[in-house]
Amino acid sequence: MAVAELLQNQEYNRRKRKEGIGILNQYELLMKELGDEDVPVFKNFVRVELEPAMFREILARLGPRITKEDTWYT
Repeated sequence: MAVAELLQNQEYNRRKRKEGIGILNQYELLMKELGDEDVPVFKNFVRVELEPAMFREILARLGPRITKEDTWYT
């Protein structure tokens, strides 16, 4: 019984990670489209008075430092 629950939990976690990846891709698409097509809406969305290109450069530099990491602690 415990093995079945463990396998079920692993499958649930696997599905959640896949759904999260889809959301991340949608976010990246939204940011790209807003930056390319509607700069005032982009600035309002990110709440920063930067041009989209400058925002992307700052994000590229800071991204590795602020990315969420799995620790896998038990």
